[in-house]
This record gives sequence, structure tokens and C-alpha cells, in this order.
Amino acid sequence: MSLQVNPEIPFPDLMRTAIIDKAVAWEIALSVTAALFAREKGSGGQELKIAMVDVAISFLGPMEEWPRPCLMKMLNQAPT
Repeated sequence: MSLQVNPEIPFPDLMRTAIIDKAVAWEIALSVTAALFAREKGSGGQELKIAMVDVAISFLGPMEEWPRPCLMKMLNQAPT
């Protein structure tokens, strides 16, 4: 607890964690589940290749358009 306490403020700060590590664990869990489901359906074995940098980029990608999500996609579409 003492590692999280700011000396200037008497209550604990937010816990500092590595969010990308958790995102990679989540991606691995989803990938393993999908591979097991594919094996159950008869698609054979699956080889999972998950790079931490790929997960980090895909996880942080939506932050690029944070103030106006999907605005650039809407502007680049042809009128229907």
C-alpha cells in the first residue's frame, strides 16, 4: 500500500499497471478459445502467432480518433 500513496495526498493513488500486458493476455485467451472452437468444428489444429506489439497497436489504435470516433471513415465514404 505504501508504494501507491502520494506523500502530498493522504489517500492511495490509482494502481499503476501495464495495460498492454493485460490486453495481450485477453487476446491470447480469445485466440485460444477460437482455436479450440475451430478444432471442435473440424477445422483441424490452429497455430497461434500473437505479437505483443501487434496487440498494443490494435489496442491503442482507436485512441487516435478519440474526440470524433469514426469521423474519418464517414468523411472518406462515397455518398449512398
